[in-house]
Amino acid sequence: MAYFSQACMFTEWWDLDEPCKIGEVEAVIVSHTYAKLLGKEGRHRSCSANRINYPVEFQTIEGQADITAKGGTVYDKAKDKLICINKRNKIKPRSPYFWREAKIKCRDWKMRLMDPECNHQSQ
Repeated sequence: MAYFSQACMFTEWWDLDEPCKIGEVEAVIVSHTYAKLLGKEGRHRSCSANRINYPVEFQTIEGQADITAKGGTVYDKAKDKLICINKRNKIKPRSPYFWREAKIKCRDWKMRLMDPECNHQSQ
C-alpha cells in the first residue's frame, strides 16, 4: 500500500479507449496527445511529460491494481504504459468484466499521473 503526502497532485484518471479486437493499451503518450487536442476547451489536471513522477499508476476501471494473482488478465506493465494482448489470454473475463465481442479477453484499464514534487513512501 502506498501513502501519499497532502502535497500530492494527481491527474484525473485517464481511460482513453476500451479493449478492442487486438487488446488494450493505456499509455502516457496517448494521454498527452489527447490533452493537447482538448486544448482550452476541456478542463483537466495534467502535467508535462518531463514532470511525471514514474511509474504511472494503473488500475482496472473497477479500481483493481493487480489482477494476475486472481486468475485475471495477462498484461505487461512498464513505467509509462500498460499493454494487454487478447491472443495472450486464454480465458474471457467473467461478468461483469467481459465485452460482447468474443475475441476481447482484456480488461479495461485506466491510468493517472503524479506530480514529481510529491513525496511518497511505499509499504
